Amino acid sequence: MATKTITLGLDAYERLLGQTPRRIEAAKPIFWWCPNLGNYIQSYPRIPLWERSILGKSRQRFKRKTPLTVCIAAICENGIILGASDRMLTSGDIEYEPAIPTIFQPIMKVMPMSSSIIAMTAGDAGTQAEILAQVFSTAHARIEKEPNVWLRVQDMVDVYIEAYNRIKLKAAVSRILSPLGLDEYGFIARQKEMADDFIKTITAEMVNFELPDTAAIFTGVDNRGAHIYCLYGNQATCCDSIGFAAIGIGARHAQSQFMLARHSRQSSLSETLLLIYSAKKRSEVAPGVGKETDMFTIGPRLGSFSWLHDYVENDRMQKVYEYVQEEESKIAEQSKAKVKEYVDEITARAMQRAQQTAPEANAGTPPPDGEAVQDDPEKS
Repeated sequence: MATKTITLGLDAYERLLGQTPRRIEAAKPIFWWCPNLGNYIQSYPRIPLWERSILGKSRQRFKRKTPLTVCIAAICENGIILGASDRMLTSGDIEYEPAIPTIFQPIMKVMPMSSSIIAMTAGDAGTQAEILAQVFSTAHARIEKEPNVWLRVQDMVDVYIEAYNRIKLKAAVSRILSPLGLDEYGFIARQKEMADDFIKTITAEMVNFELPDTAAIFTGVDNRGAHIYCLYGNQATCCDSIGFAAIGIGARHAQSQFMLARHSRQSSLSETLLLIYSAKKRSEVAPGVGKETDMFTIGPRLGSFSWLHDYVENDRMQKVYEYVQEEESKIAEQSKAKVKEYVDEITARAMQRAQQTAPEANAGTPPPDGEAVQDDPEKS
């Protein structure tokens, strides 16, 4: 009796047979109609496709739970945006911070989509390069078509998500469907020929397929004001209300600085400049965050993107940061001394109270054995 199944080509079958002869021989036979080889019925074994070792499972790419590096963006007074990032690059299990001569622009972890919108990236550099190439191409085409219309930050976020989904689908088809001689259209069109378990298995694998971990920040100024969007994969979050965002393995360290400083969109420019620089430097305690720092600013006018190293000397900011660190260390030591003095006072009072209550406690203590205390009524 014929069984519905996916049609495997002879080359694929022979390849599978050569890889797993024992498991193939033990499998149950099915029947397959092969019009390309004449009108006959060919017996092929049933291959449990959820056992990926039979299909020659390809080597999985190296994945991290959290992308390395750190990228930070913040909005301050008058809708001015400040951003900072390190230069750490990651691709698979490779991570390093390239040496960039000062005559060149910073590396493209901070990529201008236009003179008003910036993309900051974390995660797999190869995947991000492929996505941002499509985003930049779309942005450039829109600017050429309508040069007098400013791009919206949200539109660029949508373009990024669309590019991410296209690349994810392409990779999933290459990894899951192509070895079976299928593409996304063939898998849908030929489901009448397939077993239900096969359809469920392949559908689940397609849905659950993941690209290497990626994260991005899109920030900029458009006709609606200053905006910050944070993306993990194809999931976007608008951060306009809190006024800051951070991605990468150093994100928690940076975010904590902004929360402790009670940052808002109305914070002053000078305060935010020190805060974002300090957040970047303090995030360097996280493994995988580079020591170099690139900073930029956008706003409040449209088309006002600029690298801060053209105006702000990192050495001078570093000196200010070190001064803050020294003062904080002095205050911390003074605070420790005051707390120790207070603890000593508490301890001294507790010991004095214990000495005063000791005689009263001894008065009610039974005397040692052999000493007369009171006549026993029963003996008298």
